[in-house]
Amino acid sequence: MISGHVDNICCFTGPSTVLLSWIDDKSDPQYEHSAAAFDVLSNTTDAKGRKLDIIKIHVPGPLCMTEEVAQPFLGSVALGQQRLAGSYVNFYIANGGVVAPAFGDKWDEEARKILEKVFPKHEVISPATHSLET
Repeated sequence: MISGHVDNICCFTGPSTVLLSWIDDKSDPQYEHSAAAFDVLSNTTDAKGRKLDIIKIHVPGPLCMTEEVAQPFLGSVALGQQRLAGSYVNFYIANGGVVAPAFGDKWDEEARKILEKVFPKHEVISPATHSLET
């Protein structure tokens, strides 16, 4: 079982295609969640018995609460130690468009390109969303 929000770990984009949040760093706590999800998805088929096409999309680097964001929670949250959920698979699909988060991270551009490839008939826009992650 994977804890957390499923909308931050994967998203099915077609009958047999799934985007999976991924991290290469095995020492990062997110790695075991992504690896477990990959194992499950790798051994899963779609309704027609086809193996899933799993597209890994890197997660942004760790995002932590700033003092400004943590202010309402001081006393219950250790400032700078509360990791925020950051994921490129938590996007919104609209008529002709995809709104995907951008974090000012090295993976922003790669994520946008993957989404453009997966959704070729959609315009992908990526507004800066770090302050919206709370």
